[in-house]
Amino acid sequence: MPRFAVVVAIVLATPLILTAVLLLILVLILESAETYRDQITTSVKASTGYNLTIGGQLSWRYWPPIALDVSDVVINLPGDGSKLASLENGSIDLDLLPLLTGDQTISVQALSLQGLMLHPMIDKDGHGNWEVSDETSSTTAAIAPDSATEAEKSPSRFALNIDGIDIRDVTVDYQDEASGEHYILEITSLVTGSVQYGQPVMLEIEAQARDVVNQIRTVASIQGVIVFDENLDKLGFMDLSLSNSVHTPDMEPVVLAMTFSGELDIAKKNLEVQLAGTLDDSTITGSLEVTSDDSTRLTFDLSIDAINASRYLKTGEVADTQHASSKPAIEAVASTQ
Repeated sequence: MPRFAVVVAIVLATPLILTAVLLLILVLILESAETYRDQITTSVKASTGYNLTIGGQLSWRYWPPIALDVSDVVINLPGDGSKLASLENGSIDLDLLPLLTGDQTISVQALSLQGLMLHPMIDKDGHGNWEVSDETSSTTAAIAPDSATEAEKSPSRFALNIDGIDIRDVTVDYQDEASGEHYILEITSLVTGSVQYGQPVMLEIEAQARDVVNQIRTVASIQGVIVFDENLDKLGFMDLSLSNSVHTPDMEPVVLAMTFSGELDIAKKNLEVQLAGTLDDSTITGSLEVTSDDSTRLTFDLSIDAINASRYLKTGEVADTQHASSKPAIEAVASTQ
């Protein structure tokens, strides 16, 4: 074979060989996802005191794209057989290039969860099934150093650069045996666009909630833009639209359509909101602020053009007047302990 032909063959073959080698290295790196099962459960126990059980698969999905798949996950307290939380299926899409190049940065490209169920419960003595006992806390503290050693070997930075979050079929079933309260929240879907610190994030939520005892049901749809900072202590929201209907046994459905803009400062425990929208046939505009330190303080300034009070009375009751006076201004300051 002429030397030129050999050179051309080598040039053409080199990318294929390098690709094959990289794929082989990638498979060798990713084939041992199952070995992380015990490390994950130990880390969760050390940091939270909760038992985490992965009853299903824990494996890499090589394409498309590369992701870590997990199924049949259960979280509960030690010695408590009831489920505090469970997950049918979850998937985390990872950007492996930083890890392969030694950057020691974990970048999550996408997060998908399906069939997440939370079962918070308070017993008759007022104890929550999520509360870790002093004995468990002591055990957690005892095993924490080993976990810290493992953490030092793990990637040290987390780059929040998610192409999208897709969460489906979430149920939160809250029961308080001491007060007799029972609420169920069902999130049909929670979908976001690209998620990065300080950047606008598109958000869409479809959900419904039920007060089981009083037979009240609300169906809600939320769309808009949120922004949060790197420390996750400030959450801004812009033109966040809420479409909501409330259904009760004794009244006609109440329909609320509202747009919100404002900011939640978690560090300062402060919420500021500008709002505008409609409540059935009424138009509402205004603002409100909630501050919570030693006590909770609510300040609001609302304008409502007209209210048909008869709509909000139980069947058989009659309102004294059908409509409130035109465009009354409502201003109030309330404080509750």
